[in-house]
Amino acid sequence: MTSSEESKAALRKRYLAKRKAIIEERRIEAGQKIMEALPPLLPEGNVLSFASFGSEIDLWPLNNLLIKEKRLLLPKVASKSTIQVYRIKEITHDLAPSDLGPLEPINTLCEPCFAEEICCVLVPGIVFDDEGYRLGYGKGFYDRLLANLPQKTPTYGIAFREQESPTPLPQTSRDVAVLRVHYF
Repeated sequence: MTSSEESKAALRKRYLAKRKAIIEERRIEAGQKIMEALPPLLPEGNVLSFASFGSEIDLWPLNNLLIKEKRLLLPKVASKSTIQVYRIKEITHDLAPSDLGPLEPINTLCEPCFAEEICCVLVPGIVFDDEGYRLGYGKGFYDRLLANLPQKTPTYGIAFREQESPTPLPQTSRDVAVLRVHYF
């Protein structure tokens, strides 16, 4: 069976296992490459990043830099179908663990931001293909968020090289591709 014939669930399972198997030295190397490569590529203004958790690529050093620059935005699941975006001023006080796993903004402590205020989005995923399509955890939060951004907003998938699919991923009409994927 080719990967194009596999279901999204099977692909998620396979690439989650692949991502979990990445050794610590490789993770450290990827983190160093992120800090060398990404800051100069990011546009001025607010950057919607993500709160890395589990075996995801570590964006916390970059997120800390963005906090110092007063331009870090992070998502929070607002309902079963939407994400709300908040400005983060301090990681230790502004975030709390979510029901789904990652740290999320505490909405009573953080300022909400609107799509027009987002200058760039760093998008997590389990696997990405050459067209910028991705598989996430299957809830569709990022696809809905990306579909509602102004068209000029750059969106970048951020992943380990091991998360690159050699074949196109299965898609539905609701899937939204990122502009470019940066592999580390």
